[in-house]
Amino acid sequence: MSLLLLRRPSSVRVLLHAACVLYILVALPLMLNYSPLLVLVVSGAALVAGLPEATAVGR
Repeated sequence: MSLLLLRRPSSVRVLLHAACVLYILVALPLMLNYSPLLVLVVSGAALVAGLPEATAVGR
């Protein structure tokens, strides 16, 4: 998400980025309380989903 924001910052992208950050700050503690394995799965999925975009930016 941060790579998308850095490429072309606009008000919509900044608001989307802020909403994602707030969601993570609220959802992560809840997931840690209920299912730590779910946090591991979500983190792994986010890492895998971001790899193609990160490698494309690095080229």
